[in-house]
Amino acid sequence: MTLIKDLNLKGTNFTAKRGTAVRGISLVVDNPEQIEGRVNAQQIVIPTRFVKKSNGPIPPEDGLLTLRPLPKWPFGRNTPPLD
Repeated sequence: MTLIKDLNLKGTNFTAKRGTAVRGISLVVDNPEQIEGRVNAQQIVIPTRFVKKSNGPIPPEDGLLTLRPLPKWPFGRNTPPLD
């Protein structure tokens, strides 16, 4: 989930900027129009009207993507696939 609007957080000098990823999302039990999530290492409650679904994977905090090795083909290189 990402923010669609800059949010000024009450009680802090922190502004959650538009496009910031919301991580660790959970639903607020009492109110279906709010979610709880982590933005820049701060746990906050966000109205659902200010978030949208992300279009792709969110990169890790350090900005480096981890690539996984491809699975090995179960047959030898010269073995034709089974029908």
